[in-house]
Amino acid sequence: MKALLMGLLWLAPQEAFVPARFASGTAPALAPLAPNGGLVGLELRIAPSGIVQDAIVIDDSPPFTEEVKKIIRLWKFDPARLEGERTSTRVAVVALFRAPILLGGAPPPPKRLSSPSPEIPYPTSTATPAYPPQAIYEGVVMMEVEVDEKGAVADVETLGQAEGFAAVAVEAARQFRFQPAKRDGRPVRSYAVLVFGFPQPVTPVRPRRRLAGLD
Repeated sequence: MKALLMGLLWLAPQEAFVPARFASGTAPALAPLAPNGGLVGLELRIAPSGIVQDAIVIDDSPPFTEEVKKIIRLWKFDPARLEGERTSTRVAVVALFRAPILLGGAPPPPKRLSSPSPEIPYPTSTATPAYPPQAIYEGVVMMEVEVDEKGAVADVETLGQAEGFAAVAVEAARQFRFQPAKRDGRPVRSYAVLVFGFPQPVTPVRPRRRLAGLD
């Protein structure tokens, strides 16, 4: 009897939802001459074809927001599937740009424009990566993070990186905490795209010391 019941459960139709995953696209550029950092949060509407239909701004930090929106419209995703069929879905994108300084660099708080929907994981706390001492120039790192049912980062996959920045970016990503995505009111595992921007630090120019007797 137990074997029969197990067989009937296996044959019963079940909802099998597979979330969308990043497929292709380039990283947003650093905003030129921005004196401070910024944090940008977006909720993307992904069509069954995998293209980005719309980008809703959740957290706004000009001029970084426009740089991010401009590039993500060209991104492509492996579309979400429901019971094997392609379906529309939503994806969270969070881009954190450091201030152009060597130490610290946490961006100022963004302006909240809208609330994230329950369908996406969205950060409740973030971490600013350190500027790596071995880095010489600026760089951008893109990652896709897997978020578990409790909102912790379960896995990190690097999508694109600048040499010397990946390790500190992954370390910071693992410290993020999220509001977990929900389906039918229950927390589920999901994915989000993170971007970390590292502008080259601007070091102050020290005035030359005048030597006595050379005036």
